[in-house]
Amino acid sequence: MIIIFLSTGYNALHLKSRVDFVLQCSIYGYSYDVNNDGDPSWIYSYYSNYNPNTSYPIMVGIDKDWSDEWSRGHIQWDISSIPDTNTIISVGIRLLVAYRSQWDDEWDNNGTWIEIRDMIQDQGYWTPSNGDYADYTLYNDAGNGNKYADSLFISMDPTYNVYYPSDTTFLLLNNLAVQDLQNALSRDWFGIGLHRIGEGGDGGSNPDVDEGVNFFGSASYLYVSTLPPDNIILSSPDVYPDTGYVNSEFSFTIHYYDGWGYEPCSVMCVIDDTIKLKLTLLSGYAYDGVYGKKITLLGEGLHRYYFWTINTNETVKYYPENAPAEQIEGPFLLPSGISENDIEKKGESIIFDITGRIMKCDIKELPNGIYFIKSKNNIRKINVIK
Repeated sequence: MIIIFLSTGYNALHLKSRVDFVLQCSIYGYSYDVNNDGDPSWIYSYYSNYNPNTSYPIMVGIDKDWSDEWSRGHIQWDISSIPDTNTIISVGIRLLVAYRSQWDDEWDNNGTWIEIRDMIQDQGYWTPSNGDYADYTLYNDAGNGNKYADSLFISMDPTYNVYYPSDTTFLLLNNLAVQDLQNALSRDWFGIGLHRIGEGGDGGSNPDVDEGVNFFGSASYLYVSTLPPDNIILSSPDVYPDTGYVNSEFSFTIHYYDGWGYEPCSVMCVIDDTIKLKLTLLSGYAYDGVYGKKITLLGEGLHRYYFWTINTNETVKYYPENAPAEQIEGPFLLPSGISENDIEKKGESIIFDITGRIMKCDIKELPNGIYFIKSKNNIRKINVIK
């Protein structure tokens, strides 16, 4: 189950475009520091083999004995499957709690309060390591940085009683984790550290507490909900009719769709680079509907037009994509004084240039250029090249 946390500004319409990811960890382990042994903390770090049954532990806690030991856990996920352009809206983790005495536990009390923080070190540098490295880098990293969750009491199962330990713990991380994961997309990994709150004792008030908790390392999962980039789709552009006369009405329409559910602030049709026509919703929904409007055109000849829109997320879209450099041709306006009888007599057609001027010559005599041949029921474009 994925628990969704929505930041301010997201509504139910946006969720229809949500893309979720469930990622098993790629690296996990812990750093174990022994007091007064003359060495830095010992690093135990493993690549996940994606089989929780053969997992090594993640150990988090404090062992109070003659030497005293502290253990901090660290986990890393490969997030390369999440596109860098997606927007993170929630992040959580699921940890599989171990049962008591599964490994050589150091803890007298099999449960403790933990907190989760960010990791800025790529754990792959120290992996694999079964106590092969003595280095404080990961130990310090796991206990510092942005705090994603705290005051979490987690207790281990008393005995092995099911195929897996009976408890899985899902933890929804805060907005700092959302922001850090967003920033981590470009580097393709995300890490967290786990350590016992008040490692000098029980929050500092009881230094003699000996307690900790272990997890199945390979069974550590990252749950991420994202929104893909806001991508407006403009489609099915049309002008009706495509041929007419000066002082005739023409209807321009376009279909608008936004997968995030953002509504347009405006949908515009620009005709001949000078006429700016604001379209209105004719059918459908504001975020998924046909916009259009009628206008009376005056100029003879071939007209050109394109569409553009800006939505409430300030995303701008043009149709055609590279407008205004590229535009749609049409409609073609005939001089208002010419009737159909003038245009076509006994199957004859009339030829216009792109300005609407009637060419009173045979098609073979036309100079280089673009022309339109108009018969009673259709119009076709020709390009004369000599």
